[in-house]
Amino acid sequence: MKVSRRWLNEIFRFERDIEDVKDTLLNRGLEIEETFERKSLLSNAFVGKVKSIKKISDALSFAEIEVSGKVYPSVTGAKNVKPGDKVPVCLPGGTIYHYEKKGDEEIPVPYRIKPMEFNGYKSEAVLLSYKEMGIPDKVLGEEDKKGIFILPDDTEVGVDLREALWLNDTIFEIKTYNRADCLSLWGISYEFKRLGLGKIVKEYESVSIPSDLKDMSFEIEVLDDKLCPRYVGIIIRDVKVRKAPLKILRKLITIGARPVNNIVDITNVLMFEYGQPLHAFDLDKIHGKLIVRRASKGEKIRTLDDKLRELDEGMLVIADEEGPIAIAGVMGGKETEVSHETKNILLESANFLPSSISVTKRKLKINSEAAVRFEKGVDIRKALENGWRASLMFGGSLNEKPFDFYPEPEKEKKIKVRFERVRKIIGVDISNSDIIDSLRRGGFELKNTNEKEATFVIKPFRPDISQEIDLIEEVIRYRGIENLPYTLPSPEISVFTPDKRRKLRKRIVNILTSLSMDEVITLSLIDSQYLSLYPIEREPIEVVNPLRTDQNVLRTSLIPLLLKVVDRNIKMGNKNLMLFEIGKVFYKEKDFVEKEELSGVITGKIRENLWMEKDKEFDFFYLKGIASKFFEELKINEVKLVSGSNKLFHPFRYATIQLKDLKIGEMGEIHPALLEKLSIPQRIYAFSIDFETLLDVFEDKKEYESISKFPPLTFDIAIVVSEDTPSGKLMEIIKQESGEILSDIHIFDLYRGENIGSGKKSIAFRLTFSSKERTLEDKDIFPIIDRIEKRVQKELSGSLRKRN
Repeated sequence: MKVSRRWLNEIFRFERDIEDVKDTLLNRGLEIEETFERKSLLSNAFVGKVKSIKKISDALSFAEIEVSGKVYPSVTGAKNVKPGDKVPVCLPGGTIYHYEKKGDEEIPVPYRIKPMEFNGYKSEAVLLSYKEMGIPDKVLGEEDKKGIFILPDDTEVGVDLREALWLNDTIFEIKTYNRADCLSLWGISYEFKRLGLGKIVKEYESVSIPSDLKDMSFEIEVLDDKLCPRYVGIIIRDVKVRKAPLKILRKLITIGARPVNNIVDITNVLMFEYGQPLHAFDLDKIHGKLIVRRASKGEKIRTLDDKLRELDEGMLVIADEEGPIAIAGVMGGKETEVSHETKNILLESANFLPSSISVTKRKLKINSEAAVRFEKGVDIRKALENGWRASLMFGGSLNEKPFDFYPEPEKEKKIKVRFERVRKIIGVDISNSDIIDSLRRGGFELKNTNEKEATFVIKPFRPDISQEIDLIEEVIRYRGIENLPYTLPSPEISVFTPDKRRKLRKRIVNILTSLSMDEVITLSLIDSQYLSLYPIEREPIEVVNPLRTDQNVLRTSLIPLLLKVVDRNIKMGNKNLMLFEIGKVFYKEKDFVEKEELSGVITGKIRENLWMEKDKEFDFFYLKGIASKFFEELKINEVKLVSGSNKLFHPFRYATIQLKDLKIGEMGEIHPALLEKLSIPQRIYAFSIDFETLLDVFEDKKEYESISKFPPLTFDIAIVVSEDTPSGKLMEIIKQESGEILSDIHIFDLYRGENIGSGKKSIAFRLTFSSKERTLEDKDIFPIIDRIEKRVQKELSGSLRKRN
């Protein structure tokens, strides 16, 4: 927030050096980020009054300007000057702003005024435009830019121009963080006083509302008391809209705010002084009654910055019977703007739900001063008082009772603070009385206390205080963090032991990355329309008031978003992918379900563009190999693949993953029909595993196993079985009959042909045997092969085709 020192001095005076003030504020949770000393280049410049003016050519006029009882001749090209105007004038020998071009910048330099002659008329004084006074054009309206800067009627003639307009000033840029109460001059003055930085020099003036006012003749209706807990409307009739008085105008100019007219400028000045945003409507431009409601889908409004904005459904608006006339708490509408033709005013002084204002201003990208204050919280108690204060300054007729919608007045908020808890958090043995004194100094009212705790009343101007820990922070702030003793770190270092879930997650990441897979992280939110393309039999959970329409439900599976990642990569030319994610999924059953899953996808080619080898694509068996290696590394045995069906996957390339008789996951090729809907041009293989089940069976044991010093013995066998016999069943028999000396088994060939008959297949296995006690011989292995052959014949009606 920008703070003018001259403006602040009307309320508060520092009694400490400014550098000391900066250090103190930094230690108390506020910060003066920047201090800008503004020194005007003007000299010998004063407020003058136009005595007379006449045209001397098509482009020039001759004027007589009175300054401190003396009249000075002046030739000017300005067309907006008339007798009686108060104008800024520079006298001979004085300096004004002149601009030299340096690259793309205009650099201000002083330019000295000398008497000159035009068309036989002597000119001693120069009437000044805003630019010649060094006032940035961004803070002025279009009318003020057209000619001489006309000063308000109440400006005193003969006063030094730098003093009249506060052109010499110190500007503080103060960072208030979450302190809503410090977004006003009165609020920050009270805080400075509490911190012992100085004293308040002006008494706070309350205003009272007469009791003999007649009922309001205009109808106001509030339809949403949740988003608008208080709404005050005040009617002021017969106002005169003109340039604001000097004491108002200069306050806005000095902080870089744009003056508009006396009505708008008064509302802005009071917002900066008291923290209550106000908005003035031209009453005669409102059609029918005024309604505070949520916007309907597709409604539009042209705002004060002359931009046509489309509103989201649910945004809070101020409307009349024809449509929105303001975006509540954010910006007014162009249609009901106060202009010089305005006669009657409806003044709004309201309180809006901070979260609603925050969402609206971000969606519409409007960061107005009003929205900043409403977003952080405005003192709801002061709405009527500050509205009436502004109405008294407008200068019109106030004969009607204010409309005050306040269905649930603010209740007294109390918070208990435990003394031992305070000492534990701040790490200092501070007495109970010091804790109470610190919080009292911070403006918190002590309700009651005992030897263990104290209860404090939290005033509505501190919406940032909501729980005990907030009050503990205030103890530190008002006691002074610099007053806490410095201590060295404790020599005792506690060892962090990760929990089982974290260990399993890390182990999974290590295993899958060692298999050349890449971990990705996707959002938990997904578009319901996109999710509906997937035949996933889980009911999604909708998000209330989603920030984006394409993130309106929680994901029920990790696979849809993994496929989105694949699709984006393929479109960018990255077609060979091996991805996985560990994350939470959410869905409804009898109750809400939230659990972690592990999912992965592979697509494209295993290798390509190798001059000695042919390209090879990923397939179902490669995915199966990943799963096999994964469970082997986790030391989870008795896992098997069982054929089945799932509409998400290919009907013939799908299997469920089972641990004993419990389904813990599934894997397969994504159904071609789904990939066609998603416009993904290549096959994708995916798996999904229940992380929670893995957690139940995972054992975090590291066991050392010595390598045998004896050479291994390798046997190849080919087994002929019927076409529908799964290879997993054969491997199960081989493992059971081989015992502990079987160190490795894998398939190296699959054959179908007339030699073995139709409906048959031959699967070739390579078996590796190893013993840690002796060198194995063929006679040790042959009995094993015989037992395998007998079981194959008996259980599967198969036969051994070959043994080596």
